[in-house]
Amino acid sequence: MTEVFLATNDRNLRRGFEMQTTAVMNRLVDVVRNEQGVPKLAERCHGDPPSAGADRSGEDTREYNQKGSSHLEPPGLYSATMYYMSKKLCHLFVASCFISLFFVSACKTVDWAAVEQSDDVDLLWRFIRESPDDIRAAEARARIASIEYRQAQKLNTRYAYRVFLERHPQSTFAVEARQRLEKLDFEDAERVNTRAAWEAFLRAYPRSGKSEAAIKNLYGILCSAAKAASPEDLDAILREYPRIPCAQIMEAQARDKMFEKAMSQSDTMAILDLIERYPDHPAVPKARKQIVEKQVEQLVLYAKYDLAIELALSQAKDTEADSLAESIRREKLQWVLESFDRGLIQRHLSESGIDEALVAEFVGALDKNARVVKPLREAAGILRRPAVDLSVLDVQADPKNRWDYVELLSLLPEEKSADELLVLLSDQYLEVRRRAFQSLAAVLAKMGSIRKMAWLASSRAKLVGTARQGEMLFRLFAVEMMAGNTARAEQCLERLFAGREDPDPLVAQQTVLLKLSLGREREAAVAAAAFCVLARQWFEKRTTDWSIKDGLGSSSAAWLSLRQLFGLGVLWREVLAPFERGSSSFSEDLGPWLEKGRVDLASLEAWLSEQEERWERSHPGYVRSGAEPSLAREQKRRQEEERLAALHLALAGPEPSLTLRWAACCHPRLETRASAALASYFFRVRRGFPAVGSP
Repeated sequence: MTEVFLATNDRNLRRGFEMQTTAVMNRLVDVVRNEQGVPKLAERCHGDPPSAGADRSGEDTREYNQKGSSHLEPPGLYSATMYYMSKKLCHLFVASCFISLFFVSACKTVDWAAVEQSDDVDLLWRFIRESPDDIRAAEARARIASIEYRQAQKLNTRYAYRVFLERHPQSTFAVEARQRLEKLDFEDAERVNTRAAWEAFLRAYPRSGKSEAAIKNLYGILCSAAKAASPEDLDAILREYPRIPCAQIMEAQARDKMFEKAMSQSDTMAILDLIERYPDHPAVPKARKQIVEKQVEQLVLYAKYDLAIELALSQAKDTEADSLAESIRREKLQWVLESFDRGLIQRHLSESGIDEALVAEFVGALDKNARVVKPLREAAGILRRPAVDLSVLDVQADPKNRWDYVELLSLLPEEKSADELLVLLSDQYLEVRRRAFQSLAAVLAKMGSIRKMAWLASSRAKLVGTARQGEMLFRLFAVEMMAGNTARAEQCLERLFAGREDPDPLVAQQTVLLKLSLGREREAAVAAAAFCVLARQWFEKRTTDWSIKDGLGSSSAAWLSLRQLFGLGVLWREVLAPFERGSSSFSEDLGPWLEKGRVDLASLEAWLSEQEERWERSHPGYVRSGAEPSLAREQKRRQEEERLAALHLALAGPEPSLTLRWAACCHPRLETRASAALASYFFRVRRGFPAVGSP
């Protein structure tokens, strides 16, 4: 076989040499023909030819050119040419010999017999490169694998085995190498003995024979660290390893830690959620008591004395319930007395079981000092009255009255107002629903954190089981948003969008605002661009129906569509506003949607203004959608009266006023709160008495 291989190589070399020689000869002929003409070449070959020879050469050349080279050849030129060629051929022959020797030495192949028993990996790889199709190339590869595996065994490190497996993943030694590597990895994890080390081993060898021991060691570490772990970490461990032996212990510890954390942070929403999820937990009674105490404290602060007494007495097993209720009754008595209302005081004292003679004596003192008492009674009455009287507003006659009513409800921070606003989130008019959403947030903020969280927890419990789609699902979204559960709120929005070709513009707007609040500007820009398309379709459909013959524009109820389009315009402005203030519109990817949105919104507003002006001329008494609420002037008058009342109570005397304290902390109107706090600060502190509230 070796002889055949060498003979083949010799033939190849000879053939290559012949081809190179032929190429050199062809090049030489070209040089002779192109060497500035044949006469010049003859002169170079003869050295110093005689002039006659030159003339003859010229004649012979002319004859040569006329008759052709095949018939005549000038004797002098022929000799010179042959001399030149013979000389060049001698040099060429010598050069060719050296070139042949070079190629023969360079093309010498590796002899298999020389490498068969060699441990030189480079020599084996050279043989494989030179003879990749040789049947012994596979044997050479196997020998390389054997040599490198012995080297890996000698080093006996994880790195050595990994390198070997990367280079020879299919070799006969691969299985043994993997086993040795697995053993070293296990020993290393055993030495480190941490959660990360055992999890890394199990990821690398999920079906190993040592997996059971690794899992056992991992579980031991996790169980021993459970006491110091946070509730979130314990919950994550239980989700990842549901079969861990100490699962029940971890669950109990997680619940204990969650109750402990929620109670230490006074997180009412979290406590109420935990009570609902784990009603039999040992910490529930203590948690309920903490909630009740906080609620009672806040109810007293907001002058909800009857509710506070009822809630305090509901804790019948609490030995302090009666004393707490009694302290609330005493504060309520002071609140009633500071009303300076003769009828209210007389009725309350009689119901409290106070001796009638004492009641008559106190009422008589009020009558006797009527000139002093009257301004105090009026000031207290102004601050304590409801911030707004909604009975004069007809909410059925005009949708505009309804959205004005919804906005004014924000000045009545009661659970009843919150319930009503939650229902109004399902109103058919966009602007009513938008303002109901804003007013609900305002009402909850003014109710106080404990009452707010209690209302949210109660409302969520009612909606979770029934809210599947549509109006009820949007109410659940609002509750989750007010409670700060943005992840759940986003899930509600996704369900509201699912399967709907024509989504509610308010839902689309809330999607944009939610994503912006979470800092996801690109998603918000995509949602805003989609809203602009939806709003444009709404606008075009209604204006088309408006302009056709006997269409919406000629209907007696056409103004209701104007109210709807006004609400759409408000939503549209709120969607575009954040991007006009600096949020990225990603126009390079999404196109100029913001510019188109501005243009379309301007078209809507111009059309709406024109049509409302026409409707106002043809229907006297019509109030434009953007007009000031009918009760706005009344509210400004009330606000000024409340400011003066707070000032009067601050100047009345050195005794702390519960009415002034309540107004500074809890009045529904923010402007009145500020007035009461400032009045207390400037007219009590400067006279050496403690301030009520804070400026």
